[in-house]
Amino acid sequence: MSEKTNENNIAVISNNVCAQIRIDDIEYIEQLGRKVHIVSSTGDYCFYEKMCNLAPAITERAFYRVMKGLIINCDKIVRLQNHEIVFESGRTYGMGRNNFIKLRQVYKRYLLQYPPFAFHRPRGMEERNT
Repeated sequence: MSEKTNENNIAVISNNVCAQIRIDDIEYIEQLGRKVHIVSSTGDYCFYEKMCNLAPAITERAFYRVMKGLIINCDKIVRLQNHEIVFESGRTYGMGRNNFIKLRQVYKRYLLQYPPFAFHRPRGMEERNT
C-alpha cells in the first residue's frame, strides 16, 4: 500500500519496509508486474501498487512518463546517450530507439528552461502553435 502523506513525500508500506521517500530524491519509477519499483538517491523500494496511484503525487514536477511502465525524473538526468539515461547516482537505464527519441525531445524542452537558453531561443527551437 502506498499513499501521499504530504506534497513532498510518498509513503511506502510493504512487508519488509515502511518508509517515506522524498519525491525530489526519486530518479525513476518502474512498473514490474504488480509491483512498483522506485529508485531514489536514498535506496530502492519495491512494493505492490499501481503506478497510476502514484501519479497524482508527482504531477506538476519534472517527471515524464516515457512509456507505460516507466516514469523518470528529468531533474536527476545527467545525460542521454547511446539509448541510455545516465542519472546523478551513476545508474543507467537502457531503452528502445523510439522511446529514447521521444525522451530526448522532451528532455531538450526541459533543458531550454535553464540558462543560457531561458533568455533566448536558438533558431529552429521556437514554440510552434498547433
